[in-house]
Amino acid sequence: MKKLIAFICVLPLIFSAVAASAAGFSDVAAGEWYYNSVTYAADNGIVSGKGGGIFDPEGTLSVAEAVKLACGIYARKNSLELPEQSGDNWYDAYFAFAAEHGFIAERPENPDAPIAREMFASFINAANGEFTARNKIADSGIRDVATDSEYAAAIYTLYRAGVLTGSDEYGRFFPERTLTRAEACEIIMRVLIPSVRKTVTAQAAYNPADIFKLCADAVFSIETFDEEGYSIRTGSGFFISSNGLAVTNLHVLQYAHSAIITTTDGNEYELLGVAAYSADNNVAIMQIDGSGFNWLPITSSDDAKAGQEVYSIGNPLGLDSTISRGIISFVGREEGGRTFLQFTASISQGSGGGALVDSKGYVIGITSSSYNAGSLLNLATPSKFITELIPGELTALTELVHAPNY
Repeated sequence: MKKLIAFICVLPLIFSAVAASAAGFSDVAAGEWYYNSVTYAADNGIVSGKGGGIFDPEGTLSVAEAVKLACGIYARKNSLELPEQSGDNWYDAYFAFAAEHGFIAERPENPDAPIAREMFASFINAANGEFTARNKIADSGIRDVATDSEYAAAIYTLYRAGVLTGSDEYGRFFPERTLTRAEACEIIMRVLIPSVRKTVTAQAAYNPADIFKLCADAVFSIETFDEEGYSIRTGSGFFISSNGLAVTNLHVLQYAHSAIITTTDGNEYELLGVAAYSADNNVAIMQIDGSGFNWLPITSSDDAKAGQEVYSIGNPLGLDSTISRGIISFVGREEGGRTFLQFTASISQGSGGGALVDSKGYVIGITSSSYNAGSLLNLATPSKFITELIPGELTALTELVHAPNY
């Protein structure tokens, strides 16, 4: 997937006139990737500068500015005039216009705050209305946008329409990051001129280096402690949301009164409790005290096939961020009344609770155990046992002390 800000190399005829006209901003030079989009948005009255002939293309877009841009799209699509500024603040008239026409129902809080990409996508999608899909993006096809998140529907719509294409070579959107004023103009141009929208082709598989880059910093080490503060064991875990939801094997937490996780950057975070768990399947969903984490999307283990390439990522013998490549050697291995994926990627003590990912970097299992008298005979808890759990109120680790052996 190409970057969101990639320069448009083939422009429609409409820009022959636009490119010739001056944007009117001293800091928007011809030849910059955003020149055409800023000029188009300015010439059509959708954006304005900051005074003194300055546009500030690399400046951060605010919530209020985003509302104004959404109003500009709605007005242009419906042949309406934008309201004149009135009220105590310059943006009051735009908030009122958006509410009147129902595409932004609630007045956003903190209008001067930087807007997150995900909220901007929701504003733009609502203001434009229907889009024609040109890209086949499967649910969960945008690896950092969970399909059940608040803004997922809008983001997926814009990807499928070719308005958004991602912000890195992996097509990630980085929904919680801010947006520049120039990036906003590029998006607006693609909304209003369908001919410049992008075709996106999903990557079929990634090489080991890309898998490591995508996934390693979403995996962490866990150290558990007893009631006197003595270390019990170490293991692995991985984030499944940016706000600290994470997964491990339940046995990693057994007998623990507290736990600390350490991310790949060396930072330590407290484990607040267990949001859901299954003793039958040896799975725990934890809540970590923190946010802004890289996280791993989950794929269905029901689709796993023998011979499929997989990667284990964890902390064997305390060696953090260790990746190993192998294949699924058997699907549905029964052991001790449980069902596992048998795989060949190397794991060792300390890998328990780590991520087993497929060739796209999606979690297909939780690395769990090995056969002692064998080579590369390893077992993973299928990912379906993660998705079956529904996080709820936190259970303290002390309440799991007498949980059954795993």
